[in-house]
Amino acid sequence: MAPNITTTTTTTTITTEPVSMPSKAYVTFLAGNGDYVKGVVGLAKGLRKVKTKYPLVVAILPDVPEDHREILVSQGCIVREIEPVYPPENQTQFAMAYYVIKLL
Repeated sequence: MAPNITTTTTTTTITTEPVSMPSKAYVTFLAGNGDYVKGVVGLAKGLRKVKTKYPLVVAILPDVPEDHREILVSQGCIVREIEPVYPPENQTQFAMAYYVIKLL
């Protein structure tokens, strides 16, 4: 006589409901590979020191390196990548004026 083979199926349910986010937060911006990440870390530490009840959200551009992102997450920051916004083509004459002034 052949043995009875019982098959069981395991079903995993994955929900796509958004994670509950606080309605208020401190938000800052970070771009590039410079030392500005140190300033954001200082801000995160300062907010923790005063025991703020709101999180620090860091809006970053795609050019922020992965190691900087990891540093921010390790400091308790919520990191969100955003897309750069460029001026309309007919409005670019002053887009880089700040850098020209800094070079003079």
